[in-house]
Order: sequence, then structure tokens, then C-alpha cells
Amino acid sequence: MLHRPLTAQYVCLHLSRPSSLHSLLPVLHLHPPRSPLLLLLSLPRHRRPQRQDKDTDDRSPAEMAEFAYMLSCIADLYLTTKVLILLDNSYVGRFWTMMEAWCAMQMVTSQGVRACESEAEKRYTITCIWNADEEFDVPKLIKKLSTKTPQEMYEILSSPDVVLTNSKDKELMLPVVSSTDKHVMELFERSATMAKLDEAKMKVAKAAAAFVATAATAVDAVDEAKAAGVAEEELQAVLADAFAKAPAIQTLVAVAAAARSPDAGVAEGSAVGSAVAAARTLKSN
Repeated sequence: MLHRPLTAQYVCLHLSRPSSLHSLLPVLHLHPPRSPLLLLLSLPRHRRPQRQDKDTDDRSPAEMAEFAYMLSCIADLYLTTKVLILLDNSYVGRFWTMMEAWCAMQMVTSQGVRACESEAEKRYTITCIWNADEEFDVPKLIKKLSTKTPQEMYEILSSPDVVLTNSKDKELMLPVVSSTDKHVMELFERSATMAKLDEAKMKVAKAAAAFVATAATAVDAVDEAKAAGVAEEELQAVLADAFAKAPAIQTLVAVAAAARSPDAGVAEGSAVGSAVAAARTLKSN
């Protein structure tokens, strides 16, 4: 996902007080998001399994596992999705809003993350709501977050004046923030490795198809030679000469012989056996 972030077809609606969403409908009507397809409402900390109160954690092991998993995915979501930031006066100073806005302002590369350098790379839109000031608060947010490195964001978010309802979230997420570059580079490397594996598999598939096609041709050639009256001894002489020039042809001949005779004794499941089956299919077609 990370290697093509600008193709994301969703907008993540992001605000500091999700409970006030109903009052924002007029804002969304006047300032529609730039998404070409649809609006994805993502309020992860309110959709994750939460404890009922600060002193009691009554979540099941499955809910806690789900919670931890979703936490680990949040940064990737905001690093790749288009984000509509609804900026109010409490936005700057909250842990989750700042962390996620910073992610939205980054461009992922094979060397880690960097600030977006052009409108084409920009994935976020900022709209002021309530008492936020377009002229003052928007550039303040961009200046505060957009060019920060993961380590600088770690320092900002570690500050005691950054508000967070559940302090344990900070313990879990700060290491994620500081290791963003490493994480992104690993994903790029994994993607490149998978691409190489897919390319290698394609080459093998093409080579196998060519081999099977040649085996089928060999079957027909041997049958035609025998039908034309070529003696078995002469065929053996031709094959022996071929073996001397290219030992691998012997495998091809085994395929041809097995294709002519189901009782040739080629082991099922072997590479030659698989080619034999394909050769027979090709010949019958």
C-alpha cells in the first residue's frame, strides 16, 4: 500500500471532537473534501474497543488484541490516505490529532518519510471550524508539523502538555512514531522483494510453458518419424547425438516418451511428470 500513496480514493475525516460530528454537516456541505470517490469516516480511537472507565479494563483478550492491532495500523492509514482536517482551537495540543495530521503531511519513500514538496504530493486538506482562524491557525499547524522528522515528532508528542485521554496509548504509539522511517523502508524493501519474486515466478511459468510446448512437439515429431518408417535404431542415434550436445534434452525426451506411453514410469508429482501431463493435454487439444 505504501508505495503508491497518491492513488488513495478515500478521505479520512479528522477532527478533535468526533462527538460533535452532527454539527459539522453544514461545514462539509460548504467545504466538500477533494476525494474523487467517497468520504471514509475514520475515527479510530472511538471505533477501537475501549475500556469502560480509567480504573477498570473489562475488555476480553480478543478485544485487547484487536485494540493493539488497530493501534499498529493507524500510522499506515494516515501515511497513505487523503485526510480532511477539521481544525478547531483544541486540535494543536492533542496527541492523536497531531500525530495523525503529521502522518498526513508526509510523503512515503524508499528512504523513509519526508514532507510533501508539491500540490501533487499533498494528501491533506485543512478546513477551519468554530473559532479557528484560517489566516492564523492553518499556517501554524502546517509549520508546527509538516517538516518534522520522526524523531522531532517523538519529542513533540512526548511533551507533558500534549493531551491524551489514555496515557498508555502514548506509551504504545511513541515508539511507532520514532521508528516511522525504518518501518516505511522495510515496507518498501518487502514490496520490492515481492515484485522480484513475482517476476521470477513469471519467468519460470513462461519457461515451463515453452518446455511443455516443446515436449508436445517432440511427441508429434517422434510419432511422425515412426509413421514415416524411421527405424527405432536411427531414432536412438539421433537422440544420442542430441544428448551429447545438450544433456538437458534427455529430460525432454523422457517427457516425449511418457507422453506417447502412459506406462513409461515417470513419477507422479515430479517436475518431469508435471510436464508430461501438460504435454499430453496439449497434444490432445
